[in-house]
Amino acid sequence: MKTIHHLLTFAFVTMLLFTVVSPVGAQGKKTAPSQSQGPTDPAEMEVFMDGLVKQELDEKHIAGAAVAVVKDGKLFFAKGYGYADLANKIPVDPEQTIFRIGSVTKLFTWTAVMQLVEQGKLDLDADINTYLDFRIPDTYPQPITLRHLMTHTAGFEDLHVDMVTLNEEAIAPQGVWLASHIPTRVFPPGEVPAYSNYGAALAGYIVARVSGESYSQYVQEYILNPLGMKSSTAQWPTPQDFRARESVGYTYADNAFQVFPRLYGPTDLFAIGAIESTVTDMARFMIAHLQNGRYSDAALPEARILKESTALQMHSPLYAPTSGMLGTDYGFFDFSDNGQRTIGHSGEAEPMESLLLLLPDQNTGVFVVYNSLGGDELTRQHFGFQRAFFDHYYSAPVTETAQPSADFANQADRFTGIYKVTRSAYTTLEKYFSLVYPTVEVKNPGDGTLLLLTPYGDWRIVEEAPLYFRQVDGPYHFLFRENDQGRIAYLFTDYTPMLAFQKLQWYETVAFNMPLLLTSLLVFLSVLPVALIRAIRNRRKNHNGPVPRGMRIANFLMVGISLLNLFFVIGNMLWGEQLVFGIPTAYKLVLGLGVLSALLTIGALVTCVLAWKDHYWSFAFRIYYTLVTVGAVAFVWFMNSWNLLGWRDERCPASQIKRRNLMSTQEITSTKELQEVSPSAKNQYALWQIIGIWLAAGAPMWVLGWLAYPALSTGLPPTEAGLLRFKLLTIGLIWEFVLAMLILYYEEGNLRLSTIRRRFWLQHPLDAAGDTKKSLWWWIIPLILLVAGMDLVLRPVLIRLTGTFFPLLAEPAGYDGSSLFAPELRAQWVGAWGLLGLLFVQGIFNTFLGEEFIFRGVLLPKMEGVFGKWDWLANGVIFGFYHLHQPWGILSSILTGILYAYSSKHFRSNWFSIILHSGQTVYLLFLVLGLVLGLA
Repeated sequence: MKTIHHLLTFAFVTMLLFTVVSPVGAQGKKTAPSQSQGPTDPAEMEVFMDGLVKQELDEKHIAGAAVAVVKDGKLFFAKGYGYADLANKIPVDPEQTIFRIGSVTKLFTWTAVMQLVEQGKLDLDADINTYLDFRIPDTYPQPITLRHLMTHTAGFEDLHVDMVTLNEEAIAPQGVWLASHIPTRVFPPGEVPAYSNYGAALAGYIVARVSGESYSQYVQEYILNPLGMKSSTAQWPTPQDFRARESVGYTYADNAFQVFPRLYGPTDLFAIGAIESTVTDMARFMIAHLQNGRYSDAALPEARILKESTALQMHSPLYAPTSGMLGTDYGFFDFSDNGQRTIGHSGEAEPMESLLLLLPDQNTGVFVVYNSLGGDELTRQHFGFQRAFFDHYYSAPVTETAQPSADFANQADRFTGIYKVTRSAYTTLEKYFSLVYPTVEVKNPGDGTLLLLTPYGDWRIVEEAPLYFRQVDGPYHFLFRENDQGRIAYLFTDYTPMLAFQKLQWYETVAFNMPLLLTSLLVFLSVLPVALIRAIRNRRKNHNGPVPRGMRIANFLMVGISLLNLFFVIGNMLWGEQLVFGIPTAYKLVLGLGVLSALLTIGALVTCVLAWKDHYWSFAFRIYYTLVTVGAVAFVWFMNSWNLLGWRDERCPASQIKRRNLMSTQEITSTKELQEVSPSAKNQYALWQIIGIWLAAGAPMWVLGWLAYPALSTGLPPTEAGLLRFKLLTIGLIWEFVLAMLILYYEEGNLRLSTIRRRFWLQHPLDAAGDTKKSLWWWIIPLILLVAGMDLVLRPVLIRLTGTFFPLLAEPAGYDGSSLFAPELRAQWVGAWGLLGLLFVQGIFNTFLGEEFIFRGVLLPKMEGVFGKWDWLANGVIFGFYHLHQPWGILSSILTGILYAYSSKHFRSNWFSIILHSGQTVYLLFLVLGLVLGLA
């Protein structure tokens, strides 16, 4: 679906981030003589706007638009163009048609922040954690402040997962989304701009907490209502009387306009784009800011939303990468153009696009909005609509052509390379989207200048001062910044005050990664016909005897890895672009394919070495197998490099979403219901996470049981085969312990014993009221008797029934280790302390550190969110089916697993299941100790 694809290639990133467009290509056609002193005649402006906007609607396939211009404290011009509703032929009316204004909403958010600052309720320099009921991690020594949020220099990575939904009923309530989607801090605060919706949303949440009202209520009461913006709202659901006046959103596809689906976001994100308004209402907001916080008209004699000093502060520079460059004010971006100081903001509420520009020195403001996707090219700062407006009404000052210095050519190469936007994902699976983001390439043409190549045009720049550049034929400046090693690390531009560009290493570029990916895929595709041809040829040559065990395993790994990787790529193409709506279950399974492929690749490396050592196949095919293995390793590197190996989403560790009761600048009442929500209810695993952990724990056991053991035990005596089985299973159990520790560290941030005890329920049993009650330990006696009866009586029966009805699943002879106790072998075990040690290690990981930590420690406490009060039953079932490495025991493992899980859940203590589970190990160790001591 084209609209969904547009969403997930993040056109709004292109609009806001990549305003580096060729000045020539961005010029609008002038339809009236230039007005060098700004607009003076509404009639002349109507002629100009009619020609400009109608041309834009026609060329960009836009259904409708509206424009409002204010000057000297009054509405100067307002007009609608095209249709608000094509189906019903409703034209755009500047006073009646309501548009979603997208990120222009942020100007209302920053205005609200400054209102609370002037009231002494907020401090721009305080750690924002002071105002939150959850904690932003202390990644850097410097705290994040409201100044950083207002200038988008907080240092957050970008994220988009779960940001929107098509279901109006699925909107998350206030305070939930922000606490569970904390982005990683990837830059020290105040150093690098990286436009952040999350940061602005935090500011809105702080407004709500400090004011004691929801964000929507606050904006309505303290900004919209005072200004008489009666056709504007930040409320959700949208008031009923507004809905009939809302413009429909459109996209243009297949030579026709199509209705764009309405997108909804969590309540926490209202502060970044929830406001709906008419252009004449937006004129009131512009007038108030141009009049330094004051508004008045015939019907509204006096209204003030900011003190004059506060408004002047809000319009003053707050951040710039260096003196002389365009930067960011207190929420407004510096869009100065043609010598006119201009502040503003663009907005996108797909498919609607908007742009607000204020010229404080001219007491003039402009707001334009389009209701179709084609408007994204027109609202880019300095280009599109802005370019046409400024070139018509404000003559560009003459810019002297910059001349390169004589010695710059010798150092130009240090600047060359590929630069990506800082508004990117760095630690989550969204990182791979940056493969399709536009980049800036800096080249050295050898003439003392640098050439910047962008998807929208090219410019040459020349150095004016060390690291400081200017366009050769334009007024805009560029700054390079070095890292601690003296290497060029960042590029800042006047065109993009809300973000910078980060220089990539060679192995991070598309030029390296795409050929690597395509080559690997071609190798994997070649495996399929090659494997088929070899299978047919081997069948014809079966008179030469069976294929050696090592060759069979190597062939299996080659085909399996190739299929998994091909399915992984196909799955990413089908479901990877839907992440903005949340991570689909199908995509979570696709990510599991990558994990399984990585595990098999380890085996492929081993078999590749054995192939050369034992001379499998011909020399040519060994070369081919090596190439496939190299391709598999390269693909694992690719997945890991782009955060596609495993399940790396944006959700915050559990320890970071616990709510804090804290004192703020005034009593906070609006979040009372949030503080009453149990943190555990927000920390539960989703189904895909449960399945993913189950697969990660079980897959190595299945590979060792079904592939490694049969291959390695062929020809071995039963005793040695039995010991091999114990060793392989021990490896799998140790892996489960490692996995549990990795999950614990990811969720909690440390591996302290206190954390392990708390997270894994290693505590005294609790009664129904949640109080420790040591007398409950007496329940362990009947539970031990019940487990013993199940193991000694019921388990053998279930194993026999499984073998009877499913012969292929029958337990192999001697698989239970009984061969160790054969009379003729007992003498050789006397003094075999290594055997006892092996079984002891396996037992520890089997009944405590491995299976118990994963199933009753990691999973059970977090399965209630999916299975409710039956989470213990589900835990027992998945514990049983995890035993695919010995399928004859699945039925009995389900029953005992249910008993283990029920006792753990009922008493909120995993010591019950650990003790019950350990009975098998204690019994076996007692018997083997008798062998070692020669008592058997």
